[in-house]
Amino acid sequence: MKKLNLIELESQIKKTCGLKNPKLVNSDGLWKQNVILKFLEENKISPRRILDIGAGCANVSLYLIKEYGSEYVGVDHSTKDLEDFNAALDLNNLNSEKVEYEVADFLQYKSDKRFDLIYDICSIAHFNPAKEITANDGFYQSAVIVNSILEEDGYFMVSTDCHEENKPNHRGEINVEYISPDQIIESIEKAGFTLINDPLFLSSSDINSAGLNGITLNRVDGGVDFDPRHQDFYDRVFLVFKKS
Repeated sequence: MKKLNLIELESQIKKTCGLKNPKLVNSDGLWKQNVILKFLEENKISPRRILDIGAGCANVSLYLIKEYGSEYVGVDHSTKDLEDFNAALDLNNLNSEKVEYEVADFLQYKSDKRFDLIYDICSIAHFNPAKEITANDGFYQSAVIVNSILEEDGYFMVSTDCHEENKPNHRGEINVEYISPDQIIESIEKAGFTLINDPLFLSSSDINSAGLNGITLNRVDGGVDFDPRHQDFYDRVFLVFKKS
């Protein structure tokens, strides 16, 4: 497991945060989103068709639509972020004909389309935290669905919170959904995947104590507003899988 500080994502952050977005962003979100772009750039991957699990209004999604001309399908159980998402498309003059936003329970999701990139930015952990099959059944059940709609040579990326102990988050809530990186890997590999990257990791103490970790605010807020209040006890991990 390799520690990746936020400052090491500065190149990607400057790109994604150059796009206009009505949603607030925080250092936690910057890390989870931009590790995806870093992996794509370093491995020279140009996604043609993307599925975003638990779609919100992520700047990395906007950037991939703009930079690569990717088809994009976002799947979310509610419409709470849809207005902001549509506004972000308009603000950045993005082609909405190649974009779909589906309101659906991902654990019931079916599609005739096949995707070469599917990613989750801290949504799967909340889907079904039962422990009948794995440490968090939502990871396993989601991975089974991903396996059915991912191209044979496609990538499944998980950028999420993780923790081995149940501790309160920044709102004082105890969250049973978050499990250790090893448990996440085990749950997803059980569904027919193989981990292909050296997991990237950043602890909650690094996020909370460093804030933007040396990246000055005026270098990231051209397109987004920064929320400095977000603090919690959860660590972050970035995992990349391919079909076994």
